Amino acid sequence: MNAIEKISEFLKFGSVLGLERMNVLLDKLGNPQDSLKVIHVAGTNGKGSICRYIYEVLQAGGYRTGLYTSPFIEVFNERIEFDHNYISDKDLEIYTDAVIEKAHEMVAEGQDSPTEFEIITAIAFLYFKCHEPIL
Repeated sequence: MNAIEKISEFLKFGSVLGLERMNVLLDKLGNPQDSLKVIHVAGTNGKGSICRYIYEVLQAGGYRTGLYTSPFIEVFNERIEFDHNYISDKDLEIYTDAVIEKAHEMVAEGQDSPTEFEIITAIAFLYFKCHEPIL
């Protein structure tokens, strides 16, 4: 089973409000988001365009930059991009397996399962954490 098929298994949980599952999942992953500098764009229309503009401006300024978008247009991998490269199939497999292992731990401990979106978001955080520059 490939990474996208593994992620799709979590689709059945749909959209569930609250951050409890995400907080537990990220804690189990060592809270990769805590060391990232993030710009979060929310709203109804234009999020993808605004994110792309910010990403390109930061890239032009010499910053190493990641971009996480939803949904994808052509290929799933475009949802997670770092320094103008989509996450590779190999990296997607590696980070998906790491996140899903922790999601299964959550369920085994009697916690609610993360949703598909939460799984993908955790994959992006972990991927970006592993690609941040060492200062």
